[in-house]
Amino acid sequence: MLLSVLVSFSQNDTLSSFDVKKVLNVDEQKYYYYEKLNSKEDTFNPDNYILIDNKVIKSKNKLEIIKNGFLEKEIIFTTADSKKIIHIVEDTPIFYKIYCDENGLKKVEVFKDTILIKEFFYGLNHRVYSYSYTDFGYFLLDHFNGKIYKYKVVVTTSKIVKKELVETSDASEIAEDSDGAYFYTNTVSESDVIFDRFTKECSKE
Repeated sequence: MLLSVLVSFSQNDTLSSFDVKKVLNVDEQKYYYYEKLNSKEDTFNPDNYILIDNKVIKSKNKLEIIKNGFLEKEIIFTTADSKKIIHIVEDTPIFYKIYCDENGLKKVEVFKDTILIKEFFYGLNHRVYSYSYTDFGYFLLDHFNGKIYKYKVVVTTSKIVKKELVETSDASEIAEDSDGAYFYTNTVSESDVIFDRFTKECSKE
């Protein structure tokens, strides 16, 4: 698995985490990644650090793919349970955390500005969680088995610690478009789109 991830990178394109400095840009709320030129010099200055253009940072159980100074993808390997977690960062404030196991894609978490907004579950527990944030707290819409269950929830560090069912509705409804034609609201499955987009990440070895 490690070999295929690094196949497009030569030895000179890989770095140890000890040779990297992360600097937070407060205005952009993004980390810039710099390569240390002189390993004996710890002071951060323009003479000793250069912005990383296109390299992979290797640490014990993690690979960080850096392009144009920013983290593009992070792959965490947990060999004890045959799972891996992949972060995919985009130009927008959206990023994805992908969970794989030996059977393929297990779950995809979607974050906006570091806030968890959706979870897609695959396999036997196939369902979609959508989080809604209001002044009064968080709501969870659980799309499962043709129904939508609305819960009032308490979330701590992206984990649900308490939930209370407040409403149940049908997942599929009939709506009318601007031309007067009727259609089912769940014609396009976002879950399937997400699966098609990210399942290949789990098949890479």
